[in-house]
Amino acid sequence: MGFAMISIMLFHQPFFYRNPFVDFFHLFGYWGVEVFLFVSGFGIVYSLKKNSIPIYYKNRLKRLLPSCLLAGFGKFAFVKMGFVSHIPVNTLLLLTSIYLWYIYALVIYYILAPLLYKTLNKSAVAFFISVCVFSFVCNYLPFGDNDNYFIKYIGWITSRLPVFVLGMIYALCPIRFSVKKTMIIGGGILIICMIIRLGIMIPKFHWHFPHTNLIILFATPMLCILFSYMHTFANKLKLSQISLFFGKFSLELYLWHEYLFWNICKDERFSSLNLYVKCALAVSISFFLAYLTHLLAKYIQDKVCKLFLRK
Repeated sequence: MGFAMISIMLFHQPFFYRNPFVDFFHLFGYWGVEVFLFVSGFGIVYSLKKNSIPIYYKNRLKRLLPSCLLAGFGKFAFVKMGFVSHIPVNTLLLLTSIYLWYIYALVIYYILAPLLYKTLNKSAVAFFISVCVFSFVCNYLPFGDNDNYFIKYIGWITSRLPVFVLGMIYALCPIRFSVKKTMIIGGGILIICMIIRLGIMIPKFHWHFPHTNLIILFATPMLCILFSYMHTFANKLKLSQISLFFGKFSLELYLWHEYLFWNICKDERFSSLNLYVKCALAVSISFFLAYLTHLLAKYIQDKVCKLFLRK
């Protein structure tokens, strides 16, 4: 999760371009979201196995709502101060953080998870194929033409649903592939996806390849293993605390970083700073606000739990 969050932050950073390292992540860093959703689907299965559905929903609400509201109200305060980049017109979407497509998708996936879990227990393979077909068909539906936010971004949700379901399948029916075989097959698929992505992005080719998410999802288990190896390597270098920080505060970092990156990069109040200082400032404030949001969310959760226990 930590390395997935790092790749997403590098994908979103607007400070540096025309550098092989950052350009690589501008092209491929968003695939870290696939890892997030795969791991989320995997974890949801264990939550559903050990909890009743009411407790499952309460736990999901407890994890998402405090952090999303704190970040939303924090951004609302910044908007009143004149920092307005990357915020929606609708105040409710801002306050609840639903304007971030990933949060919107997570809410939908968490609501659907008990039904998905029940269906996968009956026929995992057939249902997974159905989800992939459904996702592919939705790719051609004109959701983006609608002005209503909740309809406009349904296509983003349907396109990532297969990888969430795949994570659930791995938890329910562990696939007996060796790590070596997973890396070889997944690595091959990943290279194909990278070539397709480059062909789409380079004007000379103008490739049109619909719905690459359906291909990359089969390389996602390999990405999870790769990130795990990277964490092990970081641990040997005594740097594992960095990836652990990014993993522990991944939700809060996601809620804050892009908004801060774009404001600090584009706002005239920071125009006198060079790009390196702007980048360091944006990252530092993102870390601080993510940490503060996490602490406040835990405090709220504890207070609410104590209140219910008294009753």
